[in-house]
Amino acid sequence: MSPETLELLLRYSAAGSLALIVVLALRGWLRRRCGAQVAYAAWLLVPATLLAMSLPVPAPLRALAPLAVGLQLTPLQGAATATVASAFDPRPWLLVLWLAGVLLALAWFVRQQRRYLRSLGRLRAHTDARVLQSESTFVGPALVGALRPRIVLPADFEQRYAPSERALILAHERVHLGRGDAWVNALVVALRSLNWFNPLLHYAAGRFQLDQELACDAAVIDRFPEARRRYADAMLKVQLAGQSRQELRLPVGCRWPSDRTLKERILMLKQPRPSRSMRRLGLGLVAGVTLACAWTAWANQPSQPASSSAGASYVAASYRALAPPTYPSAALAQRTVGTMFVRASIDSEGRVSAAVLDHADPATAAGALGDAAVSAVKSWTFEPARRAGKAVASEALVPVRFALGNDDAAAASPLPSDALDVITVRGDAKH
Repeated sequence: MSPETLELLLRYSAAGSLALIVVLALRGWLRRRCGAQVAYAAWLLVPATLLAMSLPVPAPLRALAPLAVGLQLTPLQGAATATVASAFDPRPWLLVLWLAGVLLALAWFVRQQRRYLRSLGRLRAHTDARVLQSESTFVGPALVGALRPRIVLPADFEQRYAPSERALILAHERVHLGRGDAWVNALVVALRSLNWFNPLLHYAAGRFQLDQELACDAAVIDRFPEARRRYADAMLKVQLAGQSRQELRLPVGCRWPSDRTLKERILMLKQPRPSRSMRRLGLGLVAGVTLACAWTAWANQPSQPASSSAGASYVAASYRALAPPTYPSAALAQRTVGTMFVRASIDSEGRVSAAVLDHADPATAAGALGDAAVSAVKSWTFEPARRAGKAVASEALVPVRFALGNDDAAAASPLPSDALDVITVRGDAKH
C-alpha cells in the first residue's frame, strides 16, 4: 500500500466525521417528532456521503471544488532565503501505524465475537429453521452472525416468558433479521476498525445501535399497538436475566442492549405514534440533508487524475520535499525577476534523474536565473506519477518564480496547462 492510501483514508474519515456530526445533531429531534424509524434512517447519510466521494466528478463541476493551494517558498530574512521543506516523509510510518491499529482493532472485535459465541454453548434447533436455542440461560435473545444470521434464544425461553411475550421478542428479532441489521453491524465493525483513531466514530456507533433498537421496537409496536405494556414487561425480564449476559459484547449481530438504554426504550413505548404527515416530513428532511451532504462531498473532491491513452488511471507527479532555491546574487543586484520553467525527468522513486530549462518568462531572464532554478529542481524529491496504482517514471514542468519583496507581477503570466504549482523564491527588494 502506498502513502497516498493514508491521505485517501484521512479524506474519507474527515468527510464521514462531518456526516456523523450532522446525524448526531438531527437524531434526537427526528426521534421525538417523526419517530424512531426515521431517526434510524438518518444514519444512511454517512454511507451516502462516503459513496459520493468515490464517484467521478465531471469537469464542469470542478469549479465547486476547493482551489488547489500551491506551495510557496517565502523569505525568512532580507537575503534570498526560503522555507525548507523537510526531506523526511512521515507518511510511510504513519501508514504502518494505521495498519497496526486496524489489525489490533479487528483482533479485538474477533475476540469479543468468539467470547460471545463460546458463551452460547451447544446450540440446538428450535421450531423455526432460523431460530436456535442456547444451553445458557444468560445469553440471548439475540441475532448472531452476518453471513448466515440466526436468532438465538436462552435455554429457559419458554419458562421465563409468557406466550405473548415470546411472540413479541421473536417479532423483535425477526425485524432485525428482515432488515439485515446484523450485516449492517458487521459493516460498522469494519468502519470502526479502519478508523480506529477516530473517537467520534466509536461514540457514534453506540448511538447508532441504540437508534437501531428503538427503530426495531417501533416496528414491533406498529404491528402490535395494543401490546405496549407486555412489550415493556418482556424488556424488563430480558434485563433481569443476569449481568453476565450484559457484559458480553456482540460486534456482528444484534443483542438486547444493557439496562443503561432500557429507560430510553420504555419512554419511547409511551410516546404516541407520529402522524403519517410527520413521518413523511421527517423522511423528506432526511432525504434532503443526505442529498446535500452527498453533493457537497462529491463536488469538493480533490482533482481527479487524467487518463492515459490506454485508459488506465494516471496520477501525475507532485511535490514531496523541496530544498530552498538560491536567488543568484548577480540577479539580485540587477533586480532581475522572472519565472523559469524547468522540465524534470522523475523516476519511479520520485528522484529527479535529469532537469533542463524548458523556457523562461521573460526569456531575457534565463541567463541570470535559469541555472539556479535547474540546480534547485535537481535536488528535489517528488511523489512519483502512478498508472493504475503503480509508480512510474514521468516528466513534470516545474515553474520556479523569482520575485523581489512582495512584487507578484510575474504571477500575472498564465501557466502552461501541464505545469505544476508555482514555487516562489523571494529576494530582498532593497538589495
